[in-house]
Amino acid sequence: MSSLNELKNELVLQKSIIESKGGKVNVANTNPSPTEITAGINNLVVPNLSLATAKESDVLEGKTFYALDDSLKTGTFNGVDFNNLIDIFSEFLDNREPYDFYVPTGMKRIANYFMREITRTVTIHLNSDLEEIGSYSFMCENGNITIANLAEMEHLTSIGASALMDCAGIDLANIPSCVTKLSSQAFSNVISTSDKIVIPANVISYGSNVFTHGMTKYLCSDFDMSAFPLESTPSGLVGNIVFDCDLTFPTTLKEVGTNFNYRGSFNHITVPANITSIGMGAFGFTVLDSPETYKLKYIRFLGETPPTFGSLWLADYFLKDSFAMYVPDNSVEAYNESTKNTLKKYIKPMSEMST
Repeated sequence: MSSLNELKNELVLQKSIIESKGGKVNVANTNPSPTEITAGINNLVVPNLSLATAKESDVLEGKTFYALDDSLKTGTFNGVDFNNLIDIFSEFLDNREPYDFYVPTGMKRIANYFMREITRTVTIHLNSDLEEIGSYSFMCENGNITIANLAEMEHLTSIGASALMDCAGIDLANIPSCVTKLSSQAFSNVISTSDKIVIPANVISYGSNVFTHGMTKYLCSDFDMSAFPLESTPSGLVGNIVFDCDLTFPTTLKEVGTNFNYRGSFNHITVPANITSIGMGAFGFTVLDSPETYKLKYIRFLGETPPTFGSLWLADYFLKDSFAMYVPDNSVEAYNESTKNTLKKYIKPMSEMST
């Protein structure tokens, strides 16, 4: 074959390849010329893959794509399609089958009311990037939500109002140290997996009733607020919880807030001298409760100067013949006056307290 025929066949092959890649070669005669092939090459649209920023975690698991370079990549994002979303969230389908929901990687905030009306049993797997759980996001009256890994969070700072109300799987003795804000009823009605509540050291913003239980009384074996950083407890911090342990308030605390342990109980309570006030209903009660759950045996006040007492601060159900309020020996009369002599029968000098 002559060199001319070889060149002609090569040019025809090049024209075919260019057209197979979406290009076009305009030919004046029967066969393309080298100039026409060059023009066809210049008309090819070649994408600049370096401009694409998608990563494997952005693309659905198992789907392939190109980004950044010419190597073929495979997505790893475990997504949920539209039909599955309907099946998970729609109360009208009334689906009760258990489901594991993985919060997508990179999502930093859970929206308010995210699963508010869900009807099925769901286990939530939070992602490590999470910074905020919105109000009412996992509050669930009709379903059953378990939070699988709250204790593993490293960036979570805020838990919204009623965000985890009624949820299971939460260890209230191991709230992440990164959390700084707990809004009203954030952990209301949560049954701790460890039967213990430890007040976090780094939370500086509280709403009311953060750990309070509603109509159902909660029995808990232990309570630790030794690291509580504020001078005043929020309203209703641990309401309707009966603790089978003693309570000693931290020496940094100055005010016991209203309804602190309303409808609850401890075995014994020690009030340091730094406490200047005990709010209304702090250890109050309702006559709808059974008297047997109010088992406080004594309160020991270490300060010679009594704190101010809010109305109905102490449950009548505690006032049995065996109950006592122990105060410094030289302060008995001061405590009688501070309580308007309503507790005179129970206020006793510390020297009478058996060791």
